[in-house]
Amino acid sequence: MIRRNIFFAVAFLSAVFAFSQEMESENSVATEESAEIVAETEEESKKIGEITFSGLKKTNEKYLRRVLKDFEGKDANEENLKALENALQKEQLFEEIKVNADTSGETVSLSISLKEKISFLPLPFGAVSNGNAMFGLFVMDTNAFGVRDSFVFGGLYSASSMMGFAMYSKHAVDITHPGFTLSASSSKSTTTISDEAENDVFEYDHKGFGAGLTISEKLGKYVSVNAGCSYSYMNSDEADDEYAAWDDTFFGIDRIQTITPHFSVGIGATDWNGVFLSQKSIGFGGSLLFTDFFDGETWQKAQTASAKLVLQQPLFSPKFRLMSAAAAFWSHDAAITAWQGGSAVNVSILASNFVSKRLAGGNAGFEWAFATSKIGTFSAYGLYECAWAQNFAEDIVFAHGPEGGMKLYLSKIAIPALNFGMAYNAVEKFWNTTFAFGVQF
Repeated sequence: MIRRNIFFAVAFLSAVFAFSQEMESENSVATEESAEIVAETEEESKKIGEITFSGLKKTNEKYLRRVLKDFEGKDANEENLKALENALQKEQLFEEIKVNADTSGETVSLSISLKEKISFLPLPFGAVSNGNAMFGLFVMDTNAFGVRDSFVFGGLYSASSMMGFAMYSKHAVDITHPGFTLSASSSKSTTTISDEAENDVFEYDHKGFGAGLTISEKLGKYVSVNAGCSYSYMNSDEADDEYAAWDDTFFGIDRIQTITPHFSVGIGATDWNGVFLSQKSIGFGGSLLFTDFFDGETWQKAQTASAKLVLQQPLFSPKFRLMSAAAAFWSHDAAITAWQGGSAVNVSILASNFVSKRLAGGNAGFEWAFATSKIGTFSAYGLYECAWAQNFAEDIVFAHGPEGGMKLYLSKIAIPALNFGMAYNAVEKFWNTTFAFGVQF
Protein backbone atom coordinates (compact mmCIF):
# COMPACT_ATOMS: atom_id res chain seq x y z
CA MET A 1 0.00 0.00 0.00
CA ILE A 2 1.19 3.50 -0.84
CA ARG A 3 -0.09 4.78 2.50
CA ARG A 4 2.13 2.38 4.44
CA ASN A 5 5.16 3.30 2.38
CA ILE A 6 4.50 6.99 3.02
CA PHE A 7 4.50 6.39 6.74
CA PHE A 8 7.75 4.48 6.40
CA ALA A 9 9.36 7.22 4.34
CA VAL A 10 8.35 9.92 6.79
CA ALA A 11 9.59 7.86 9.74
CA PHE A 12 12.88 7.04 8.01
CA LEU A 13 13.61 10.61 7.00
CA SER A 14 12.70 11.85 10.46
CA ALA A 15 15.21 9.46 11.97
CA VAL A 16 17.87 10.57 9.48
CA PHE A 17 17.13 14.19 10.32
CA ALA A 18 17.46 13.44 14.02
CA PHE A 19 20.76 11.67 13.44
CA SER A 20 22.18 14.53 11.39
CA GLN A 21 21.25 17.01 14.08
CA GLU A 22 22.80 14.71 16.64
CA MET A 23 26.14 14.75 14.92
CA GLU A 24 26.23 18.54 15.29
CA SER A 25 25.82 18.37 19.04
CA GLU A 26 28.60 17.38 21.40
CA ASN A 27 26.64 17.32 24.63
CA SER A 28 23.35 15.43 24.43
CA VAL A 29 22.00 13.00 26.96
CA ALA A 30 19.07 10.61 26.57
CA THR A 31 19.41 8.50 29.66
CA GLU A 32 17.44 7.96 32.79
CA GLU A 33 19.49 10.73 34.36
CA SER A 34 18.55 13.26 31.66
CA ALA A 35 15.77 14.57 33.90
CA GLU A 36 17.27 14.92 37.30
CA ILE A 37 16.17 16.50 40.55
CA VAL A 38 18.99 17.89 42.64
CA ALA A 39 18.23 19.13 46.14
CA GLU A 40 20.81 20.65 48.44
CA THR A 41 18.81 19.67 51.52
CA GLU A 42 15.31 18.34 52.18
CA GLU A 43 13.06 20.29 54.47
CA GLU A 44 9.50 19.16 53.85
CA SER A 45 8.04 21.90 56.04
CA LYS A 46 9.14 24.60 53.58
CA LYS A 47 7.02 25.63 50.61
CA ILE A 48 7.96 26.07 46.98
CA GLY A 49 8.60 29.75 46.35
CA GLU A 50 10.28 31.42 43.40
CA ILE A 51 10.75 29.37 40.22
CA THR A 52 13.29 30.47 37.63
CA PHE A 53 14.20 28.96 34.25
CA SER A 54 17.41 28.81 32.25
CA GLY A 55 18.24 27.40 28.83
CA LEU A 56 15.05 28.54 27.09
CA LYS A 57 15.53 29.53 23.46
CA LYS A 58 12.11 29.11 21.91
CA THR A 59 9.69 28.14 24.69
CA ASN A 60 7.82 31.04 26.27
CA GLU A 61 8.56 31.39 29.99
CA LYS A 62 5.04 32.64 30.72
CA TYR A 63 3.67 29.45 29.20
CA LEU A 64 5.80 27.29 31.51
CA ARG A 65 4.67 29.32 34.51
CA ARG A 66 1.05 28.50 33.60
CA VAL A 67 1.98 24.81 33.37
CA LEU A 68 3.60 24.87 36.83
CA LYS A 69 1.36 27.38 38.62
CA ASP A 70 -0.30 24.69 40.78
CA PHE A 71 3.07 23.89 42.40
CA GLU A 72 3.63 27.35 43.83
CA GLY A 73 3.10 27.23 47.60
CA LYS A 74 3.17 23.44 47.82
CA ASP A 75 5.49 21.54 50.16
CA ALA A 76 8.98 21.26 48.66
CA ASN A 77 9.18 17.52 49.26
CA GLU A 78 10.40 14.79 46.95
CA GLU A 79 6.88 13.83 45.86
CA ASN A 80 5.98 17.33 44.68
CA LEU A 81 9.34 17.92 43.00
CA LYS A 82 8.90 14.64 41.13
CA ALA A 83 5.38 15.71 40.10
CA LEU A 84 6.78 19.05 38.86
CA GLU A 85 9.33 17.22 36.75
CA ASN A 86 6.59 14.95 35.45
CA ALA A 87 4.56 18.00 34.37
CA LEU A 88 7.52 19.29 32.35
CA GLN A 89 8.20 15.87 30.81
CA LYS A 90 4.57 15.65 29.74
CA GLU A 91 5.11 18.69 27.53
CA GLN A 92 7.60 16.60 25.47
CA LEU A 93 9.57 19.71 24.60
CA PHE A 94 12.80 19.16 26.55
CA GLU A 95 15.77 16.91 26.08
CA GLU A 96 17.14 17.61 29.56
CA ILE A 97 15.43 18.79 32.75
CA LYS A 98 17.33 19.58 35.94
CA VAL A 99 15.59 20.99 39.01
CA ASN A 100 17.86 22.55 41.64
CA ALA A 101 16.34 23.45 45.02
CA ASP A 102 17.80 26.21 47.20
CA THR A 103 16.50 25.82 50.76
CA SER A 104 18.50 28.66 52.35
CA GLY A 105 15.54 31.04 52.51
CA GLU A 106 12.12 30.96 54.12
CA THR A 107 10.77 29.24 51.01
CA VAL A 108 12.48 26.85 48.62
CA SER A 109 13.63 28.52 45.41
CA LEU A 110 13.67 26.27 42.35
CA SER A 111 16.10 26.85 39.50
CA ILE A 112 15.10 24.75 36.49
CA SER A 113 17.69 24.16 33.78
CA LEU A 114 16.20 23.07 30.45
CA LYS A 115 17.54 21.94 27.09
CA GLU A 116 14.96 22.16 24.33
CA LYS A 117 14.28 19.55 21.67
CA ILE A 118 14.04 20.41 17.98
CA SER A 119 10.41 21.21 17.23
CA PHE A 120 10.44 22.62 13.67
CA LEU A 121 10.69 19.87 11.06
CA PRO A 122 10.57 19.96 7.24
CA LEU A 123 9.66 16.45 6.11
CA PRO A 124 10.22 15.66 2.42
CA PHE A 125 9.40 12.10 1.44
CA GLY A 126 8.98 9.73 -1.46
CA ALA A 127 7.54 6.26 -1.90
CA VAL A 128 7.06 3.65 -4.62
CA SER A 129 4.34 0.99 -4.56
CA ASN A 130 3.35 -1.36 -7.38
CA GLY A 131 5.21 0.79 -9.88
CA ASN A 132 3.54 4.01 -8.75
CA ALA A 133 5.68 6.82 -7.36
CA MET A 134 4.50 9.34 -4.80
CA PHE A 135 6.31 12.32 -3.35
CA GLY A 136 5.54 15.34 -1.23
CA LEU A 137 6.56 17.69 1.55
CA PHE A 138 5.15 18.46 4.98
CA VAL A 139 6.32 21.17 7.35
CA MET A 140 5.50 20.90 11.03
CA ASP A 141 6.20 22.65 14.31
CA THR A 142 5.26 21.09 17.67
CA ASN A 143 6.17 24.21 19.68
CA ALA A 144 4.81 27.06 17.58
CA PHE A 145 5.24 30.51 19.15
CA GLY A 146 6.93 28.82 22.12
CA VAL A 147 3.62 27.78 23.73
CA ARG A 148 3.42 24.18 22.48
CA ASP A 149 0.97 25.02 19.74
CA SER A 150 1.28 22.70 16.74
CA PHE A 151 0.91 23.24 13.03
CA VAL A 152 1.46 21.08 10.00
CA PHE A 153 0.86 21.79 6.33
CA GLY A 154 1.90 20.22 3.07
CA GLY A 155 0.81 17.75 0.48
CA LEU A 156 1.61 14.74 -1.66
CA TYR A 157 1.29 13.95 -5.33
CA SER A 158 1.30 10.92 -7.59
CA ALA A 159 0.02 10.09 -11.05
CA SER A 160 -3.27 8.82 -9.58
CA SER A 161 -3.78 10.93 -6.47
CA MET A 162 -3.01 14.19 -4.74
CA MET A 163 -3.70 15.57 -1.29
CA GLY A 164 -3.21 18.81 0.62
CA PHE A 165 -3.54 19.24 4.36
CA ALA A 166 -3.19 22.05 6.91
CA MET A 167 -3.79 22.04 10.66
CA TYR A 168 -3.21 24.37 13.58
CA SER A 169 -3.72 23.21 17.16
CA LYS A 170 -3.55 25.06 20.46
CA HIS A 171 -3.77 22.66 23.38
CA ALA A 172 -5.71 23.46 26.53
CA VAL A 173 -3.57 24.31 29.57
CA ASP A 174 -6.30 24.78 32.19
CA ILE A 175 -9.92 25.89 32.49
CA THR A 176 -8.99 29.54 31.92
CA HIS A 177 -6.85 28.71 28.86
CA PRO A 178 -8.92 26.50 26.49
CA GLY A 179 -7.51 25.13 23.27
CA PHE A 180 -8.68 24.50 19.73
CA THR A 181 -7.81 22.62 16.55
CA LEU A 182 -8.53 24.02 13.10
CA SER A 183 -7.94 21.84 10.05
CA ALA A 184 -8.62 21.76 6.32
CA SER A 185 -7.83 19.27 3.57
CA SER A 186 -8.50 18.46 -0.06
CA SER A 187 -7.79 15.30 -2.02
CA LYS A 188 -8.23 13.37 -5.21
CA SER A 189 -7.58 9.66 -5.05
CA THR A 190 -8.85 6.09 -5.37
CA THR A 191 -10.16 4.22 -2.35
CA THR A 192 -10.25 0.44 -2.17
CA ILE A 193 -12.28 -1.38 0.48
CA SER A 194 -11.71 -5.04 1.32
CA ASP A 195 -13.40 -7.70 3.41
CA GLU A 196 -11.91 -9.34 6.50
CA ALA A 197 -9.91 -11.79 4.33
CA GLU A 198 -8.19 -8.99 2.32
CA ASN A 199 -10.35 -9.58 -0.76
CA ASP A 200 -11.11 -6.30 -2.54
CA VAL A 201 -14.88 -5.79 -2.68
CA PHE A 202 -15.25 -2.15 -3.66
CA GLU A 203 -13.22 0.59 -5.32
CA TYR A 204 -14.09 4.13 -6.29
CA ASP A 205 -12.41 7.32 -7.49
CA HIS A 206 -13.26 10.49 -5.62
CA LYS A 207 -12.29 14.06 -4.98
CA GLY A 208 -13.36 16.44 -2.27
CA PHE A 209 -12.46 18.71 0.59
CA GLY A 210 -13.19 19.16 4.27
CA ALA A 211 -12.67 21.44 7.23
CA GLY A 212 -13.24 21.26 10.96
CA LEU A 213 -12.99 23.13 14.25
CA THR A 214 -12.70 21.55 17.70
CA ILE A 215 -12.66 23.41 21.02
CA SER A 216 -10.90 21.70 23.92
CA GLU A 217 -11.15 22.41 27.63
CA LYS A 218 -9.24 21.02 30.59
CA LEU A 219 -11.35 20.57 33.72
CA GLY A 220 -8.91 20.16 36.56
CA LYS A 221 -5.84 17.95 36.44
CA TYR A 222 -7.30 14.79 34.93
CA VAL A 223 -10.42 15.62 32.88
CA SER A 224 -10.53 17.03 29.34
CA VAL A 225 -13.54 17.83 27.16
CA ASN A 226 -13.69 18.41 23.39
CA ALA A 227 -16.53 19.65 21.21
CA GLY A 228 -16.59 20.71 17.60
CA CYS A 229 -18.00 20.41 14.13
CA SER A 230 -16.65 19.38 10.72
CA TYR A 231 -17.81 19.60 7.13
CA SER A 232 -16.86 17.36 4.20
CA TYR A 233 -17.80 17.17 0.55
CA MET A 234 -16.99 14.34 -1.84
CA ASN A 235 -17.69 13.78 -5.50
CA SER A 236 -17.44 10.09 -6.42
CA ASP A 237 -17.01 8.65 -9.88
CA GLU A 238 -18.83 5.48 -10.85
CA ALA A 239 -17.18 2.31 -9.62
CA ASP A 240 -15.52 -0.03 -12.10
CA ASP A 241 -17.74 -2.73 -13.63
CA GLU A 242 -15.95 -5.27 -11.47
CA TYR A 243 -17.46 -3.65 -8.40
CA ALA A 244 -20.85 -2.61 -9.83
CA ALA A 245 -22.83 -4.84 -7.45
CA TRP A 246 -21.02 -3.45 -4.47
CA ASP A 247 -21.55 0.08 -5.79
CA ASP A 248 -25.32 -0.40 -5.67
CA THR A 249 -25.24 -2.09 -2.27
CA PHE A 250 -22.79 -0.02 -0.30
CA PHE A 251 -22.27 3.30 -1.99
CA GLY A 252 -24.53 4.04 -4.94
CA ILE A 253 -23.93 7.81 -4.80
CA ASP A 254 -22.29 10.42 -6.96
CA ARG A 255 -21.98 13.22 -4.40
CA ILE A 256 -22.16 13.45 -0.64
CA GLN A 257 -21.76 16.25 1.87
CA THR A 258 -21.75 15.75 5.63
CA ILE A 259 -21.94 18.05 8.64
CA THR A 260 -20.70 16.34 11.81
CA PRO A 261 -20.98 17.88 15.28
CA HIS A 262 -19.01 15.80 17.78
CA PHE A 263 -18.20 15.61 21.48
CA SER A 264 -15.74 13.66 23.64
CA VAL A 265 -14.58 13.48 27.24
CA GLY A 266 -11.42 11.92 28.61
CA ILE A 267 -10.07 11.14 32.07
CA GLY A 268 -6.40 10.32 32.36
CA ALA A 269 -2.96 10.88 33.81
CA THR A 270 0.64 10.36 32.72
CA ASP A 271 3.73 9.51 34.73
CA TRP A 272 7.43 9.84 33.83
CA ASN A 273 9.80 7.31 35.43
CA GLY A 274 13.01 8.39 33.70
CA VAL A 275 12.55 6.09 30.70
CA PHE A 276 8.86 5.93 29.71
CA LEU A 277 6.04 8.45 29.84
CA SER A 278 3.23 6.03 30.75
CA GLN A 279 -0.47 6.73 30.40
CA LYS A 280 -3.63 5.63 32.17
CA SER A 281 -6.80 6.97 30.57
CA ILE A 282 -10.40 6.32 29.61
CA GLY A 283 -12.40 8.25 27.05
CA PHE A 284 -15.82 8.38 25.41
CA GLY A 285 -17.04 10.18 22.31
CA GLY A 286 -20.01 10.57 20.05
CA SER A 287 -21.12 12.37 16.91
CA LEU A 288 -24.17 13.15 14.82
CA LEU A 289 -23.87 13.00 11.04
CA PHE A 290 -26.19 15.06 8.86
CA THR A 291 -25.69 13.79 5.32
CA ASP A 292 -26.98 15.09 2.01
CA PHE A 293 -26.78 12.66 -0.92
CA PHE A 294 -27.99 15.29 -3.46
CA ASP A 295 -30.93 13.05 -4.32
CA GLY A 296 -33.68 15.55 -3.60
CA GLU A 297 -34.45 13.98 -0.26
CA THR A 298 -34.03 15.58 3.16
CA TRP A 299 -30.72 15.34 4.98
CA GLN A 300 -30.28 11.94 6.59
CA LYS A 301 -29.25 11.61 10.23
CA ALA A 302 -26.81 9.05 11.64
CA GLN A 303 -24.97 8.53 14.91
CA THR A 304 -21.61 7.21 16.01
CA ALA A 305 -20.15 6.42 19.43
CA SER A 306 -16.72 5.33 20.61
CA ALA A 307 -14.88 4.38 23.79
CA LYS A 308 -11.21 3.83 24.60
CA LEU A 309 -9.18 2.55 27.55
CA VAL A 310 -5.37 2.74 27.87
CA LEU A 311 -3.24 1.28 30.67
CA GLN A 312 0.56 1.52 30.69
CA GLN A 313 2.43 0.56 33.85
CA PRO A 314 6.16 -0.01 34.56
CA LEU A 315 6.92 -3.44 36.04
CA PHE A 316 10.00 -4.71 37.90
CA SER A 317 12.26 -2.07 36.28
CA PRO A 318 11.85 1.44 34.83
CA LYS A 319 12.86 -0.04 31.46
CA PHE A 320 10.08 -2.66 31.36
CA ARG A 321 6.38 -1.88 31.27
CA LEU A 322 2.93 -3.36 30.70
CA MET A 323 1.11 -2.11 27.59
CA SER A 324 -2.64 -2.57 27.13
CA ALA A 325 -5.47 -0.84 25.32
CA ALA A 326 -9.07 -1.52 24.33
CA ALA A 327 -11.54 0.41 22.19
CA ALA A 328 -14.91 0.14 20.48
CA PHE A 329 -16.70 1.94 17.64
CA TRP A 330 -20.42 1.86 16.83
CA SER A 331 -22.44 3.61 14.14
CA HIS A 332 -26.09 3.66 13.16
CA ASP A 333 -27.34 4.58 9.66
CA ALA A 334 -23.92 6.05 8.77
CA ALA A 335 -22.67 6.01 5.18
CA ILE A 336 -19.71 3.77 4.44
CA THR A 337 -17.48 6.85 4.32
CA ALA A 338 -17.90 7.11 8.13
CA TRP A 339 -17.09 3.47 8.89
CA GLN A 340 -13.82 2.70 10.70
CA GLY A 341 -10.96 0.21 10.46
CA GLY A 342 -8.64 -1.52 12.89
CA SER A 343 -6.68 1.58 13.89
CA ALA A 344 -9.84 2.97 15.51
CA VAL A 345 -9.82 0.09 18.02
CA ASN A 346 -6.04 -0.20 18.58
CA VAL A 347 -5.36 -3.30 16.48
CA SER A 348 -3.18 -4.01 13.45
CA ILE A 349 -4.39 -7.54 12.65
CA LEU A 350 -7.43 -6.53 10.57
CA ALA A 351 -7.03 -6.12 6.82
CA SER A 352 -5.63 -2.67 6.10
CA ASN A 353 -8.53 -1.75 3.76
CA PHE A 354 -11.27 -3.32 5.87
CA VAL A 355 -13.89 -1.01 7.42
CA SER A 356 -16.90 -1.77 9.58
CA LYS A 357 -19.82 0.10 11.06
CA ARG A 358 -19.37 -1.75 14.38
CA LEU A 359 -16.16 -3.13 15.79
CA ALA A 360 -14.22 -3.58 19.01
CA GLY A 361 -10.67 -4.59 19.79
CA GLY A 362 -7.85 -4.60 22.27
CA ASN A 363 -4.29 -5.60 22.92
CA ALA A 364 -2.02 -6.42 25.83
CA GLY A 365 1.72 -7.06 26.12
CA PHE A 366 5.03 -5.62 27.19
CA GLU A 367 7.63 -3.08 26.10
CA TRP A 368 11.32 -3.14 27.00
CA ALA A 369 13.74 -0.23 26.55
CA PHE A 370 16.88 -2.15 25.61
CA ALA A 371 19.25 0.60 24.47
CA THR A 372 19.86 4.31 24.85
CA SER A 373 22.01 6.44 22.57
CA LYS A 374 22.46 10.07 21.65
CA ILE A 375 19.66 9.69 19.10
CA GLY A 376 17.17 8.41 21.67
CA THR A 377 15.82 5.34 23.42
CA PHE A 378 15.21 2.12 21.49
CA SER A 379 12.57 -0.32 22.69
CA ALA A 380 11.12 -3.66 21.60
CA TYR A 381 7.50 -4.57 22.19
CA GLY A 382 5.23 -7.58 21.88
CA LEU A 383 1.43 -7.60 22.04
CA TYR A 384 -1.43 -10.01 21.50
CA GLU A 385 -4.47 -8.54 19.78
CA CYS A 386 -8.14 -9.48 19.48
CA ALA A 387 -10.88 -7.85 17.42
CA TRP A 388 -14.57 -8.30 16.69
CA ALA A 389 -16.25 -6.63 13.71
CA GLN A 390 -19.40 -6.72 11.63
CA ASN A 391 -18.58 -7.54 8.03
CA PHE A 392 -20.42 -6.59 4.84
CA ALA A 393 -22.69 -9.64 5.19
CA GLU A 394 -23.77 -8.37 8.64
CA ASP A 395 -21.97 -11.29 10.32
CA ILE A 396 -19.76 -10.85 13.37
CA VAL A 397 -16.20 -11.93 12.59
CA PHE A 398 -13.41 -12.51 15.10
CA ALA A 399 -9.67 -12.04 14.60
CA HIS A 400 -6.68 -12.51 16.85
CA GLY A 401 -2.92 -12.69 16.59
CA PRO A 402 0.41 -11.30 17.77
CA GLU A 403 2.10 -8.01 16.97
CA GLY A 404 5.72 -7.14 17.63
CA GLY A 405 8.20 -4.49 16.66
CA MET A 406 10.51 -1.70 17.70
CA LYS A 407 10.12 1.94 18.70
CA LEU A 408 12.52 4.85 18.77
CA TYR A 409 11.82 7.66 21.25
CA LEU A 410 13.82 10.55 19.84
CA SER A 411 15.75 12.54 22.42
CA LYS A 412 16.36 15.68 20.37
CA ILE A 413 13.14 16.06 18.37
CA ALA A 414 9.78 16.94 19.92
CA ILE A 415 7.73 14.04 18.57
CA PRO A 416 6.70 11.02 20.67
CA ALA A 417 8.10 8.03 18.77
CA LEU A 418 8.85 6.27 15.51
CA ASN A 419 7.44 2.77 15.26
CA PHE A 420 7.91 -0.30 13.05
CA GLY A 421 5.92 -3.47 13.66
CA MET A 422 4.46 -6.62 12.14
CA ALA A 423 1.12 -8.21 13.04
CA TYR A 424 -0.21 -11.66 12.09
CA ASN A 425 -3.90 -12.46 11.66
CA ALA A 426 -4.13 -16.05 12.91
CA VAL A 427 -7.67 -16.51 11.59
CA GLU A 428 -7.24 -15.30 7.99
CA LYS A 429 -3.51 -16.21 7.82
CA PHE A 430 -1.95 -12.95 6.63
CA TRP A 431 0.68 -10.47 7.84
CA ASN A 432 0.36 -6.71 8.20
CA THR A 433 3.37 -4.41 8.33
CA THR A 434 2.91 -1.18 10.26
CA PHE A 435 4.91 2.02 10.12
CA ALA A 436 3.98 4.90 12.38
CA PHE A 437 5.10 8.48 12.68
CA GLY A 438 4.75 9.47 16.33
CA VAL A 439 2.60 12.62 16.06
CA GLN A 440 -1.19 12.41 16.04
CA PHE A 441 -3.29 15.18 14.52
